Amino acid sequence: MLPDDTASPRPSDASSAATAPIPDVDQVPEPTRPASAAPEAPPADAQPRSGPRRLNLALSSDNSFVIGLIGTLGVLTALLIGGMISSSALIITYIGAALFLALGLDPIVRALMRMHLPRGLAVLVVFLVFVGVIVGVVFLMIPAINQQVEDAVANAPVLADVISHQEWFQQVNEQLGGSMTAWLDSAQTYISNPSNVLQLAGGLMSFGAGVTTALSATVIIVVLTLYFMVSLQGLKRGLISLMPASKRVRATRLSNRVFENVGKYVVSQTIIALINAVCAYIAMSILGVRFREVLAVVIFLLALLPLVGSLSAATLTTLMTVVTQVLADPTDINLWPALFILVYYLVYMQIEAYVLTPRIVNRAVPIPGVVVVIAALLGGSLLGVFGALLSIPTAASVILLIQEIWIPRQDQR
Repeated sequence: MLPDDTASPRPSDASSAATAPIPDVDQVPEPTRPASAAPEAPPADAQPRSGPRRLNLALSSDNSFVIGLIGTLGVLTALLIGGMISSSALIITYIGAALFLALGLDPIVRALMRMHLPRGLAVLVVFLVFVGVIVGVVFLMIPAINQQVEDAVANAPVLADVISHQEWFQQVNEQLGGSMTAWLDSAQTYISNPSNVLQLAGGLMSFGAGVTTALSATVIIVVLTLYFMVSLQGLKRGLISLMPASKRVRATRLSNRVFENVGKYVVSQTIIALINAVCAYIAMSILGVRFREVLAVVIFLLALLPLVGSLSAATLTTLMTVVTQVLADPTDINLWPALFILVYYLVYMQIEAYVLTPRIVNRAVPIPGVVVVIAALLGGSLLGVFGALLSIPTAASVILLIQEIWIPRQDQR
């Protein structure tokens, strides 16, 4: 039995306990037993308990059916959850892309807020500029693509005639017993046959359905991005409120740093992609490459991808330079612009890898190079292009959590 004076706290103790700050959970000391209360001796036949009570279900004819039923229900529940996630994969991708864009645009919003703009007005300005850029890109690319298709249709017979008179084509045709000439003749017959119009119409309908799907996905992502930008602070506060009260300060600090890493990475990678597109546009303007505005937009989008962005942009730009030169004048094919573009990109990729990326991206999100490679490969294999975009900030966030949570706990042991 404890003494009466220790059974209930004194008023002074209650007031001091009410005003004392809540310590960190990791630093809470073990409760001490009062000196006047001696521990009761356990019975001689008592067995020491090493942990919490566990439900003991021995395998027998009485409860084997219950165990099997519980296991079957668990498997069915897991399959149901997996099916729901698989069915909602596209929607989850839209949500992730919108949240990624909102976190990337949030540093610009904060910069406008530092210029004494209200957050709502800052979000509206950034969102309108973002939508304007998307609409401008669409209206820039549609006429160029239309002109490219018209040139291809108009110059296709001339191009086929030029190819058939090339020396390499004649040599290959002789080695294959004239099959290349037969292939060209069958292609011309197929195009001139009116019965194939329905097949071409079906292909156009499929292409139109794909374009409609892409436009609807873009609208959904843009709308979700606006909602996330407006409610980003409330969303963070709601997530923090789910944590225990003693851990909310630390969780707030870590979540702010994670969100800042995502925003800094998006801004830094956008700067790299913009430099890539502007330099490529200048080079294509000097060489007189056709549709360089569209190619610059495509280069900007490809350069957003880590590791493979510049290489993909170099390959696409070189090939499109060859194609545009061939379609413009099949009788006078000039491949020197494509060669100069290839040499330019070989030099630019070295400058980007050793000068631009260390000074811009690595300062914003400092992570080891081997982690960048592994994260980009894993993200691309799991989620495709979106996974590759999200891989670097995710890896930086994981490293931050390890440095702030795991390593300090290991140092205290």
